[in-house]
Amino acid sequence: MGEPITSIQRPQTAAIKSRQSTHERVMAQLASDEEGVIAGLRLLGALEDKGLLPLFTAMVERGDQVLARGIEALNTPSGISTLQIAITLLQWVGKLDPDSVSTLLTALTAGVKRVAGKDGGTAVSVSKSGARPLGIYDLLAKFQDPSVNTAIAYLFEFLAGMGEALRAARMSK
Repeated sequence: MGEPITSIQRPQTAAIKSRQSTHERVMAQLASDEEGVIAGLRLLGALEDKGLLPLFTAMVERGDQVLARGIEALNTPSGISTLQIAITLLQWVGKLDPDSVSTLLTALTAGVKRVAGKDGGTAVSVSKSGARPLGIYDLLAKFQDPSVNTAIAYLFEFLAGMGEALRAARMSK
C-alpha cells in the first residue's frame, strides 16, 4: 500500500506570481496610456462631484431594463411622432448655412444685449420703466436709423422666403 500523506503542500507561489504578473501588466498599461488614464479619472471625479456617477452606474448595471423602458416609451404614437419631428429638425439644421446662422445668432445676441442694457439689465418694457410710449412719429424716426432699417429689411426677406415655401407647400398638396 501507499504511504500516508503527512504534509500538504499548497501552490502559494504560483498564485503570488500570478498576482505579480497581473500587477506588472496593469502598471505597464497605465504607464503606456498615462494621459488617457488621468483624463478618465478626472471625468470620473467630475461625474462624482455632480452626482451623476451613481446614475450612470445604475443605468449601465440595469441597461436591459433601461433600454426596455425607453423602447416602451418610444413605441407609442406620441413617441413615434417625437422621433419623426426630431429627425426632421436634424435634417433642417443640416440644410442651414453655418455662416448665415452664425451671423444671425450674433445679431440676435447683440439685440438682446442692447434691450437688456436700455433699462439696467432687467429687460422690462419701455412703458413700464416710466418713459413715454412710442408714438407714430417716433416709429417713423426709428425707420431712418440704418441699423433698424437693416434689421427690418432682413425680417422682410425672411418673411418673403417663408411665404414662398408655404405657398409652394400648399400648391403641392
